[in-house]
Amino acid sequence: MLYEHFRNYGCRLHMDYFYKNLRVAVLENEYLRVSVLIDKGTDIFEFLYKPKDMDFMWLSPWGINSPANLSLQFQPVRVISWIITREDGRKYCLILVMGANIMAQ
Repeated sequence: MLYEHFRNYGCRLHMDYFYKNLRVAVLENEYLRVSVLIDKGTDIFEFLYKPKDMDFMWLSPWGINSPANLSLQFQPVRVISWIITREDGRKYCLILVMGANIMAQ
């Protein structure tokens, strides 16, 4: 087995943490620690300023929900699009997609 040296200074990344069965990536240096939920679409759930021990993230009263507790219910998808042409000849395309509902179990 090879010895792996863990850094205690500079920028570092840890990928071996879990929070409520969700994988967590922790990026940190001497001043900041940012924790990201990998299994939840890379949601940031901790943004800590270390010298003052101050977390800048808002904590929801409902906590963190696992994606396993969500179910997708699809309805027929409706797509509406508009093409807008300005006087100078530039064209813009606006697209609106409706139909997917996400429900918590």
